[in-house]
Amino acid sequence: MYVITLTLTVGLLHYGAALDAISAIPSKQDQMNMLNNVKNVFDTIRTTINEERSATDAAAALEIHHTATQAMNYLVLVKDLTFLKIANLKSENSVCQNNVKSSVQKVIREGEELLQICLDEAINNIYNNSQLVATTIGEAMNQGDAFLDALNKCSQKPGLQLISCYKKVIATDVFPLKLILINALNVHKSSHLEVISVKSKSNECVDNVLEVQQEKMNKILDDLSKSCNN
Repeated sequence: MYVITLTLTVGLLHYGAALDAISAIPSKQDQMNMLNNVKNVFDTIRTTINEERSATDAAAALEIHHTATQAMNYLVLVKDLTFLKIANLKSENSVCQNNVKSSVQKVIREGEELLQICLDEAINNIYNNSQLVATTIGEAMNQGDAFLDALNKCSQKPGLQLISCYKKVIATDVFPLKLILINALNVHKSSHLEVISVKSKSNECVDNVLEVQQEKMNKILDDLSKSCNN
């Protein structure tokens, strides 16, 4: 879709070139067609990018949340299995067993808190990235609307003033607008890569939490028999 949107931007320049070649006063119908075409370019860019951004961000947030939830469920499963091992331990030292259970619960709570941090940070990064794209695209579209307004004003001028006005707008506004639109599209493209990076970092964060908490649980289990049978 990025290629399609970029093609539309390049198409805007073609309209500019066509206007620049005007040597006779265009008919009202020609002007209306030209203005509608330019408007369609901006509307398509605006709609396409917003739809892409919303779909990408929603899918990424859902995937990240699902991964974090699975990790939290895994911690709960580990806790239940550990409690089962403690219950089956042949020991009458209930104080020791309760202490071990308390240690297990502490490790699980700590893991859940760390996983929540992973989740919150990832969602926040996606939101900030989305806001950057929305702001950049919004500014670009505002410039596009201003360009369209300028063309509309030109269409109201009589005779040769109309041609002169069109050529002036083309000469002063098209190239800067092209740069603004290309920058907006580049930001949009980069945002997709940023979302991929956010998901990767979130997965790494979750994996690290599970690894560390699993090591702590393993140590508790290793010490379980010795500590409760003494």
